[in-house]
Amino acid sequence: MDYTTPDLESNSIDLDFSAEWQALLNISNLQQATVSTTALMALKSRFEALTSSLALLRATINSLSDGVLIMQPAGAVICANKPMAILWDLTIETLESINSEHLIKLLAAQLTHPEQFLLDTKGYWSAQSVDSFRVINLVDGRILNYTVKSHPLDALTVGLIYTFKDVTAHKQIDTAIQRDATNINSGVVNQKTDHALTQATSINQASAMYTEKERTEITLASIRDAVITTDIMGKVTFLNHAAASLTGWIADEAVGKPIIEIFHIINEITRNSIDNPVAAVLKNGVVEGVAEHILLISRDGLEYNIENSTTAIYLKDGSLLGCLLVFRNVTEKYQLMKAVQWQAGHDVLTGLPNRELLADRFSCALMNAKRQKSMLGVCKMDLDDFKLINDLYGHTIGDQLLVAVTRRMHGVIRGEDTLARLGGDEFALLIGNLNNIDEMKIFLQRILTSVSMPYLIEGQLIKISASIGMAIYPLDNVDADTLLRHADQAMYKAKQSGRNCIHLFDVEFEQLTQSSYQTRERVRQALLDNELCLYYQPKVNMRSNQVVGMEALLRWQHPERGLVPPLAFLPFVEHTDLIIEIGEWVIEQALQQIAVWTADNNNWVVSVNIAARHFQHPDFLPRLTNILAHYPQVPPHLLEIEILESVALGDIEQVRRLIHACQALGVTFSLDDFGTGYSSLSYLKRLPADTLKVDQSFVRDMLDNKEDLALIEAVIGLASVFDRRVIAEGVETPEHGVLLMRIGCDLAQGYGIARPMPADAVITWVKQFIPDPSWALWANVQWELNDFPLLVAQYDHLKWLKKLTDASVGKAVAANDWEHKDHNQCRFGQWYMGRGTINYSHLPEFTAIAPIHLEVHQLGSKVIDLCKAREFEFARELCQDLISLNDKIMSQLILLQLTVATVGL
Repeated sequence: MDYTTPDLESNSIDLDFSAEWQALLNISNLQQATVSTTALMALKSRFEALTSSLALLRATINSLSDGVLIMQPAGAVICANKPMAILWDLTIETLESINSEHLIKLLAAQLTHPEQFLLDTKGYWSAQSVDSFRVINLVDGRILNYTVKSHPLDALTVGLIYTFKDVTAHKQIDTAIQRDATNINSGVVNQKTDHALTQATSINQASAMYTEKERTEITLASIRDAVITTDIMGKVTFLNHAAASLTGWIADEAVGKPIIEIFHIINEITRNSIDNPVAAVLKNGVVEGVAEHILLISRDGLEYNIENSTTAIYLKDGSLLGCLLVFRNVTEKYQLMKAVQWQAGHDVLTGLPNRELLADRFSCALMNAKRQKSMLGVCKMDLDDFKLINDLYGHTIGDQLLVAVTRRMHGVIRGEDTLARLGGDEFALLIGNLNNIDEMKIFLQRILTSVSMPYLIEGQLIKISASIGMAIYPLDNVDADTLLRHADQAMYKAKQSGRNCIHLFDVEFEQLTQSSYQTRERVRQALLDNELCLYYQPKVNMRSNQVVGMEALLRWQHPERGLVPPLAFLPFVEHTDLIIEIGEWVIEQALQQIAVWTADNNNWVVSVNIAARHFQHPDFLPRLTNILAHYPQVPPHLLEIEILESVALGDIEQVRRLIHACQALGVTFSLDDFGTGYSSLSYLKRLPADTLKVDQSFVRDMLDNKEDLALIEAVIGLASVFDRRVIAEGVETPEHGVLLMRIGCDLAQGYGIARPMPADAVITWVKQFIPDPSWALWANVQWELNDFPLLVAQYDHLKWLKKLTDASVGKAVAANDWEHKDHNQCRFGQWYMGRGTINYSHLPEFTAIAPIHLEVHQLGSKVIDLCKAREFEFARELCQDLISLNDKIMSQLILLQLTVATVGL
């Protein structure tokens, strides 16, 4: 056998055996040679050092969280660690007792797509050099990342090193420290052993230990976790490439130094140094778990958020060998968490506080005003005719205008004042430390003057004004919510007074209160006279095409006004106990209807909306229990209670306990209008709702507004993280449904699916329900958001056509001319000339669209020119031709979508 000296990598433990190794080689060639006692003793000492090194490296590999597998292509399995066996539900004995071909087939049998794994493996085995990264899906639902790297195992053999990581939960698993380190007992014989046996045994053991040592170090260098080992004195004996990269120390410089010099950590919040975990482990012999808010300070001063775990390493005889420190860089995860936490309290567009943060600031401002016995101005500001700006110039310019208004207001208000965006073009302002009402009015007038100055945005000169309503504490000595509501009422009074002005909440609104009282009493009579009724809006699973539930919606069948929607009367009663009576009536009606449907095997979950005052009533739980007892034939889980996020603003712990108690009865819960202002990570974590309902205001504009789409994706992401179901309301078109499925929301309701209907119409609707074909077509297609314009091409062109037809009857066209005249500048045109051409230019269905698309825009350009010349009659005639031509492009787009969905690239 040809023995050669292993070529150890630069970050290996420095054990130089070259002299003894050469001596052994020489001895092996001299059958009658003898070895001196001194030589054997030196060799024995070297073997003991190598044995300790191997024990440390083996323990390190077994302590990794990743599964590690080393094999010869189409040959033997060299070694595998315990995480590898656990990941694949195999034993170490099985992994190391079969050949690599058999093992690869066993692994492939657990995959959803085994053929690709086998194909990749075949490529690895035939390649000269391998450095690959792949993602695989197991049939049990887990997802693994794995890397494959090639490296010489000895002079004649090239091996493959596989590392597998479970990424099912989208985060790295905390390092599972394995304590049962294996070791190799020294095979060196003592001086009394027969010389010939000593020589043969020493050579074989040295060869095996060298090979295993090199293989182990190669494996550690290949993994992504950072690994440092120390001796019992806490001095570094090894660090891999990942550790060198994070600490800034290369192996040659770090080995032999105290770990505290290499691994310097501080608390991220206090910036104070943290005791090095290695010292505690070496002293106490226990595992040090993962701590929070740890920053690693590298040699060059860079800072990294890390997660780490430390454990002692023992030899087989129980003696302490050293310490193992494993850590990883989680900076990106921490930065994402900080960004999400910031967004939870701020408006994304303007950076201003949102409702949640405003509530916190409001509470502090009120306490300060009470303590100092000073005035606090609570203001609500709304831009006048902002919707017209969006209609004339588009949402992009509208958003830029909101940002510009925010800058203007920041230039006027003081540092101690709070400016918040409540949504849309509504702002709230808290003003403290002013002496009287006149000072506040002068201050607010400066804001109005600044806001009303012209804006130049993308070449457009825009003028806008604002209306401000103000309530003043302690002149209006009520709580924060009521102060803000009074400011809102005053703001609408300002709009009614001509806009661009300030209005102070005063006694005039008592007249409105009187009117509210009259309305409230009429609603009470309507409840007694059975004029209230429930309509039901279906909820569907767009992916499975199943009707999964109904939402019960209150209506008032007024004898004179006809069917009255809830917003026309519920606001007058939601702050009185009448809302409790109405809520209980709704629950009973829903249970009665559920009983009728379940009798026909229609087990639909019916959701009912419960007002905050009703839900927070002390008797809510016993009353609900009593109502459920009257309908024993109805499974409680078929009743779902929908509450607004604002329900929990007062006492979130009490609300949490109440939800748990109701869930114990079998009732489920949904958070309605989620994302409209109060949403936060802590809020969601503490409220055990089963479902999050994305507000329709986001869903409605998601096809045109990137911010709304981003917000919906964020809500879906939060629902996934906290294991909540998510449903979207306000689905008005098939394209809404497809995009929602694409970003992870399969449940939906809205006018695009079905309008609310009487109970006796539900069964007929369900039997006739035909899911939109695009849902089935696109549901399981793996496409990227960059291909979104193809998906909504019909939607875009129909909307564009409507703009032109509106223009032909004299209406203003809310878009720039270039979007109509240049076929490359509409959203579909930009996609067609860019990503579409790159991916689909080989499809005849794709190329056939270009001339039709060009002709549509040329004809549309003529319509625009005629409208500008006010020749509307000719423009309307061309619109008829345009409609016919548009039918052609619609048909061709459908063909292209079918081809892409069924054939792919």
